[in-house]
Amino acid sequence: MRDEEIPFLFQDKKPPPHLSKTNKKKTANGRIPALVDKTSGTPTRVFEGGSMMLYLCAKYDASQQRVSFAYDTPEYWETVQWITWMQSGIGPMQGQANHFYRYVLLQVQ
Repeated sequence: MRDEEIPFLFQDKKPPPHLSKTNKKKTANGRIPALVDKTSGTPTRVFEGGSMMLYLCAKYDASQQRVSFAYDTPEYWETVQWITWMQSGIGPMQGQANHFYRYVLLQVQ
């Protein structure tokens, strides 16, 4: 966003802000990451990494396509497939593996 000169405010809050009343206005499920785009008319809320990437590319890179691809091209759909795989495949698998490796005391053989 900085490279594209899109105004933004980064908030790094501790303790984790994802269950705060303020964040629940940004997201439907109260989780992070999330953004609220206030650059045109009614603020647009977008949450979850994959949808944020698609939104930012569609909104701010559609004409120049410096970091994205034209809609309905093979490259566009390849990108959508990888983003979907990241969100529904590797992300949850890594989260589960991390949980069981770090926090579950009983090791099943």
